[in-house]
Amino acid sequence: SQFDTLKKVMDGREELVHMAVHDLRTPLNLIAGASELLSRSAAASLSERQKYHIASIMANVQRLEDCIGQILYLAKSEHGSLVLHPQSVDVVKLLERICSEFRDRAQQQNIRVELSAPLSEFALHLDEDLVTRSVENLMNNALKYSMEGECIHVSMDFVEQPRVVTIRVTDNGPGVPPDFQELLFEKFARAEDSQRKVAGTGIGLAFCRMVANAHKGSIEYQRAEPRGSTFALRLPSVEAATAPSGI
Repeated sequence: SQFDTLKKVMDGREELVHMAVHDLRTPLNLIAGASELLSRSAAASLSERQKYHIASIMANVQRLEDCIGQILYLAKSEHGSLVLHPQSVDVVKLLERICSEFRDRAQQQNIRVELSAPLSEFALHLDEDLVTRSVENLMNNALKYSMEGECIHVSMDFVEQPRVVTIRVTDNGPGVPPDFQELLFEKFARAEDSQRKVAGTGIGLAFCRMVANAHKGSIEYQRAEPRGSTFALRLPSVEAATAPSGI
């Protein structure tokens, strides 16, 4: 039947993705190890330009490892085998740390990063690794699409009972075309941009939706005015390990 044929195609595609992901990890680990060894053992004899290139190699290896990790998380979610590992997380501190890390990159593009938090601390039970990766994805997107001299604004709202936090990341980029918004959180979906060629894999927002659903929360896109995008990640407190509801 057509259903069986489609299932075989989908299963074959997933198997190919798994093989490719696992095959990539070994050479990436070797590149990372060699780069770190070179950086440590020959640090005194390296020029500043050589140090810069080694640091660039290590940073890009880390980006690829993060991408591989997110693909594997998505696969686990789709097969119902992803389990959250919640712990008490101070969301204000988490956002402060992420914004601080992104400011250095943003300054290179003459872009400001601002954080608005109504409290000095607000803790709830979340899977810290998954939430961190999600916010970093939103920040990466904002940085990609922001123009020089603009500002990325990160904010949070909260509810005490039940404990819920909503994290918003707003940029001043071109926004998402209306005809693409329905596909925005699908895997490998990429909007055509006739003015700017922006690199990406098309899995970042799908990963964010997976994390939101795993926490029984949500993620929404909102058009910012007069231009730009706001992504709102709503996360309730999770008190025990739980499997996601799917993406």
